[in-house]
Amino acid sequence: DTGVQGLLAASASQTDIALSGNGFFVVNEVNQPTLNNEFLFTRAGSFFLDNEGFLRNTGGFYLQAWPTDASGAVIPANKNLTVPNKNVISTDFLTTVNLNRVGGTAASTEEIAIGANLPSNDDAGTTHKTDVQFFDTLGNPNNISFVYSKGIRDNEWDLELTPPQGVAVTTLYADTAGATVYESRGQLEFTTLPASGASVVIDGITYQFSTFSSVTASATNTFTVVGAARTITAASGTFTGLKIGDSISITGATNAANNTAVAATLTAVASDGSSITLAAGDPAAMANSADTTMTVTILDTTATKIINVSTSTTVAQYVSALVAKVKASDSDFANVGTTTNNRIQIPATSSSTVFFTDDGSASIVVNPAGLLTSTGARAVRQEVSFTVQKKATAHRDSFQFTFSTAVDVKDGQTITINGIVYEVDTGGGVAGTNKAVLTPTAGTGTAGTISAADLNTFLSNLEAAIEANDPEFAATTVRIRRANDSAEPTPSTDANTLVLDTLSKGSYNVLFGTNRQQGPSAEVQFRRPAERIQRRRAAGRRLRQRRRRHGRRPQ
Repeated sequence: DTGVQGLLAASASQTDIALSGNGFFVVNEVNQPTLNNEFLFTRAGSFFLDNEGFLRNTGGFYLQAWPTDASGAVIPANKNLTVPNKNVISTDFLTTVNLNRVGGTAASTEEIAIGANLPSNDDAGTTHKTDVQFFDTLGNPNNISFVYSKGIRDNEWDLELTPPQGVAVTTLYADTAGATVYESRGQLEFTTLPASGASVVIDGITYQFSTFSSVTASATNTFTVVGAARTITAASGTFTGLKIGDSISITGATNAANNTAVAATLTAVASDGSSITLAAGDPAAMANSADTTMTVTILDTTATKIINVSTSTTVAQYVSALVAKVKASDSDFANVGTTTNNRIQIPATSSSTVFFTDDGSASIVVNPAGLLTSTGARAVRQEVSFTVQKKATAHRDSFQFTFSTAVDVKDGQTITINGIVYEVDTGGGVAGTNKAVLTPTAGTGTAGTISAADLNTFLSNLEAAIEANDPEFAATTVRIRRANDSAEPTPSTDANTLVLDTLSKGSYNVLFGTNRQQGPSAEVQFRRPAERIQRRRAAGRRLRQRRRRHGRRPQ
């Protein structure tokens, strides 16, 4: 049917144009029309740029347009006229498009709206990719990719985007007001090796790259300790990689008085790495000695975590070490059993990039200002602090319940999950058809509290009870983890959080009895995934994206 418009298709040419809906392109046979030249109408939008800067179609006709002033207001082509008229096709009002004469200040893209028609008969796992061009504050074109993935449920599609090069954060909103976050993703793009001592702050924790791990004195490199000055001197380069403010430990010293019981802070490091000076305090009084057995080791602190890159030589190795350190240091990024935590990850497409994607837990704040090279240049494309926004509750795939140790899990208390009642049992049995969750009674500490170890036991038993009694849950859809912990030297292994995924069908409630918990309200309605996903992933849904490029805000 020639009266029905087909779907718009992407083109490799930057000068191809398409009309959606009613309308025509106006063209002329010459680039400077007179009254003797015809104006024609066409729907064909395949234009090319000729040697003089004019846009011409495959028939050789020149594209016409109404000229505008700097504010975008239409003005007549004939300077003797003052009132434009877009209903009249003539040389008085139209002009030939010439890109060599197009100028002005570039305005960066701030919002993209997408309408998509996705095939309902696709198999689960099928993906479709749409590339959209946008412009930065300098007018440079860039591409952003949207990937649609078919889910396992009917009419379920997931939407994922990758921030373009140089962009710090890209956020998808499920509403036009920009109030409901569908997904937010940030990135660090490493372009070179950061210097030893360079650092990035992630959620308040400083992660510092260090080419220094530890060093031990020897017969050929004696460590000389000057007690009064609290200095240790060795061969040039011995302490290279350390910096003022680093925390170290000293072990194996010939004179035991020089061994540190806790971390010692460095107040000076020689530029050639031949000596270090310790702050007063630990060890309390250093003794003069010539040592061939002493070992100096750099240490993590609660606020600063050391990324050991002493044997790393590539950007990919530095990036891998950073991600591993974050997962090991902050429980909110740690993997749980066989479940990978993708709040921080290295994308398959780039081994030199780190992605940050919130799962509904909390926003993620990243400050890359300290990621510099040995010459002071930037080691990443991102320059200033950025925030990955928290995913809205309606678009989460799992929910978390964090328990405080400031409660006493008592015999007979209940938690109802998906219609099944789980009852705390300290040995006296449970009521009716309730499912027992065995809980130790020892080690609860003061009244009204429970020890971290006993809370871990309770949650472990609760997880096992859910998996044993509810066929809709499996090991991958219910799990326990440690939340909000970055303690030194490593986060506790005692779990304090129950994680429940949405199910493939239906909805369910979680109802707590008399025990208290941090986070959601006592009763939480888990929406049916198919309905929830349709609302956020349906074709034609308007999604907004915002981003920050090279630290500059969009104009």
